[in-house]
Amino acid sequence: MWYIYIIKCSDNSYYIGHTNFLQERIETHNAGKAAKWTANRLPVKLVYNEIYTDKIQAIKRERQLKK
Repeated sequence: MWYIYIIKCSDNSYYIGHTNFLQERIETHNAGKAAKWTANRLPVKLVYNEIYTDKIQAIKRERQLKK
């Protein structure tokens, strides 16, 4: 399973990403090790996710959301 996710940062900004291990990825963000954007805006909270069967579809959806 692959996921696209949206997290809300402590400064009320949002971050969109994709992963195949959603809970671990959120924990990594909250440890300050996942992305520069979120590292300075902790803690983060998962606010939305979608599930996909393959990575390519998840990446396509992530790009669509970022536009």
